[in-house]
Amino acid sequence: MRLRMALGSAALAATASLLPTAPALAVDTPPETGCPASNEVLVVADLTALGYRAPAQVDAAGNNNGLVCGKPFSAGRQEQFCKQFVGGCTVPIIYSFRDDDITG
Repeated sequence: MRLRMALGSAALAATASLLPTAPALAVDTPPETGCPASNEVLVVADLTALGYRAPAQVDAAGNNNGLVCGKPFSAGRQEQFCKQFVGGCTVPIIYSFRDDDITG
């Protein structure tokens, strides 16, 4: 019985070493956009027309080129975030914004 368990453990360890490893979670910023791959490049004027205020402030504090990076909140996180405001959120998608400055 002990021999079977030892052989089973050895086989499991050998099999696990053959499995492909997960890709790294850190993603380089593509040089053509200045935004991480998990973000969308968004136009500040379009967002302002939809009622967003933060993108204009983020862009003005950055390179002021009319573009920002936005990573949308998950549906669950958006729901939790919007619960803290009377009447909920006034914009269709909640983003985490940052400037599209390549050096930032």
